[in-house]
Amino acid sequence: MSKSIFTKRLHFSEEDALSVRIPNIKFLRNIWINKFSQQNHILHDALISNEPQIIELKKNLNPTLIQIKINYSLIWGKISTRRKYGYDWRIFSIGGLSIHSQRDFQLLINEVFNEVFRQKCHFIEIASCKLNTNNHLFRFWKNIHHSQFIFFFLNAEKGSFKNFNLMGGVSDTF
Repeated sequence: MSKSIFTKRLHFSEEDALSVRIPNIKFLRNIWINKFSQQNHILHDALISNEPQIIELKKNLNPTLIQIKINYSLIWGKISTRRKYGYDWRIFSIGGLSIHSQRDFQLLINEVFNEVFRQKCHFIEIASCKLNTNNHLFRFWKNIHHSQFIFFFLNAEKGSFKNFNLMGGVSDTF
């Protein structure tokens, strides 16, 4: 209800949100991972979230957050249960992602699926800003029509960024 107040009167920015849900079935899950994607994006024009700072804040709200770190790269998120078709589905929702090399990405993804297997999760779910430079690492994105990323530039002008490396964990409801 207050979205128009934020975007029109208070000058918050709004960007589309995308989602992908990866099944935790070993022979299927790799279809959703773009293994041949190269890390050829330029980060100098991207708004990059400070994932360790967000993790610290979110862990105070939810101490069960899972953080997986390899070298300088990390993925973090939480496990939730959703009821659909009369069955409880366990989903690991990725809150944030910070990738420093293609090799780190492959190792992180392997470790995420190992953790998801240990936690008996059925899916990995990712929500991302449409302009996230890491989106090329995954396939089969769907536009979330009922949800957008809405944020306010405190210390910079919007025009100085072409990409927004924001994921679902920056949300106040994650």
